[in-house]
Amino acid sequence: MFAGTTLWCDTFDATWTKVGDGPIPLLSASVTRAFDGAGSITLDAPSTDKRAIQWLTNERRVKIYQIENNVLRTVGAGIIRKVTKRSTVGGYSRSCTGPDALDELKRRSTKLNRKYNNLPLADVADSLSVLAGWGAATESGVDDLITA
Repeated sequence: MFAGTTLWCDTFDATWTKVGDGPIPLLSASVTRAFDGAGSITLDAPSTDKRAIQWLTNERRVKIYQIENNVLRTVGAGIIRKVTKRSTVGGYSRSCTGPDALDELKRRSTKLNRKYNNLPLADVADSLSVLAGWGAATESGVDDLITA
């Protein structure tokens, strides 16, 4: 959890084109990584911010940023799949959860009927990652042929 530092997020549409009129300040954010699949993101924004109400909606993409000790870093990126309203001692907040950006790779390569026969793992990884606009790297010496 990154509460207590300067946090904000930018919002994007399904093609990762920035939408909205500026960053949305966050009360807290959490990014969970998963070894064998998409991780998850959770963020809380004040419900008093009109931009949070307008732009933090289902299927919106977000990038979460943090400034700590005068250093800017990207904390994580993901897709909002569930939005809830919360009431706390400090007021009302908008809580958003969903998978991290790795989920896009899974969804884009599903149902495309791609078949790979006796190809090096690196070639298959490159072919699938390009679908999501990513790149893939494999360790040298990995020459296993796969059929998928």
